[in-house]
Amino acid sequence: TKQLVVTSRPNQPPVVDFTWSPASPTVGQPVAFAAVVTDPDTPPDTPFTFSWRFEEGATSTAQTPTYVYTRAGTFTVRLEVTDRRGGRGSREREITVSEVPQPTPSITGLSASPTLPEVTQEVVFSASATAPARDPIVEWSWDFGDGTPVQTVSSGATTVTFRHTYTKFGLFIVRVRARNAQGGWSPWLSRDLYVRPKGVLIGTQLQDNPASTSARIQIFLPPGATGGKIQIFDALGRLVLEKTVASGTFTWDLKDGNGRRVPDGLYSYLVTATVAGKTERSEIGKILVLR
Repeated sequence: TKQLVVTSRPNQPPVVDFTWSPASPTVGQPVAFAAVVTDPDTPPDTPFTFSWRFEEGATSTAQTPTYVYTRAGTFTVRLEVTDRRGGRGSREREITVSEVPQPTPSITGLSASPTLPEVTQEVVFSASATAPARDPIVEWSWDFGDGTPVQTVSSGATTVTFRHTYTKFGLFIVRVRARNAQGGWSPWLSRDLYVRPKGVLIGTQLQDNPASTSARIQIFLPPGATGGKIQIFDALGRLVLEKTVASGTFTWDLKDGNGRRVPDGLYSYLVTATVAGKTERSEIGKILVLR
């Protein structure tokens, strides 16, 4: 006879990890944890038992527990997993919980009067905003886009005005924002403002110069203007193209009125419109076509 000794296979402890969602939780937000377990043994020594430890002694035995943090900070989460034969594996990870962000004001409007001012003419800007009742607006900030310093004014009003005078003509980006005590600054709200030269009611701004495929021209007509028209001339003063236009962006495809490509060279343009029964014209602009 022979004696046969049967021994059980060695038990290797499970390899433990875990994830959570959302990745960057805030105070009061449910955080869903999920155990990730790999057992090196074949076959795996299932079922597993789970032991979670959160902040301040809170625990769970679920495989996918949910926990809500009541304060901000960085906390250690520990998970210990035991397999069917008593093998144990564990993992500790840190989770950072942030304070709930406070809402900032929301800028709801930005206007200018007059809408098409000329150089040295005072412009009155108006802005409006909303903010939570428990955290009202305390401050406003203005940027007029002409290189002058940003103006910050203390005010708790939800509708404010500010006066500014431009000393040069051109297209400017005007921005405004508001701040409340807890939420902080709102995003900037911006709008374009064209300031025209003195004595000129119609403004233009060329955006592509030199132009290789097209030329965009921003056109600014005063309120009530009718019959807007743009004319483009070659270097000899011959009419190349004539089109009806309104306030906004006109795009010239570098073709003449017959649809033929114009040759490279210097071109000029002029915008006219009827204002209060009188024909007004812009200053003459220049476009260099260079392909």
